[in-house]
Amino acid sequence: MEQIQQIDLSVIPSVFYNAVINRNRKGIINIAKYYPNLSLNVIKFYNTVLKLAYAYKNNNKSNTCYKVIWQNINKDNVILTVPQQYFLYMYCVTSQSSNFAFLVNTINNYLVELRAAMKMINNKEYAGYYFPLSINARNNIEMKIFISKFITNNNVI
Repeated sequence: MEQIQQIDLSVIPSVFYNAVINRNRKGIINIAKYYPNLSLNVIKFYNTVLKLAYAYKNNNKSNTCYKVIWQNINKDNVILTVPQQYFLYMYCVTSQSSNFAFLVNTINNYLVELRAAMKMINNKEYAGYYFPLSINARNNIEMKIFISKFITNNNVI
């Protein structure tokens, strides 16, 4: 159990580390505003690499090791074996104390709010309630430009 907790900590990007450890949702969101690509990579890692490792292990298929593409707090190169990926996914799903799951859930909730803002903007409604989710949007056009950092043809949130 202690080893999976270490892995759970080791996959947290360094810029998010203190906010995650302190369970600071607002801090994580403020960081995500400035690091949209990293935020999306965290979500993709969880949704593709970890879920795929879980599915492969359950179906007795093989997979490969995975090198985490961002820098952690110790500046280590983190390479996860398939069993480590599987157990990290299980830990994220089943443990309330998973720090990586807390990060993923916070970023996902932020992206849901951005989707709601984009829906309002696309419906030609004023989305002023959502402006604080951006860095400094003062109108729908600026908000749409900000949201486009998270939503592109390649990154659909």
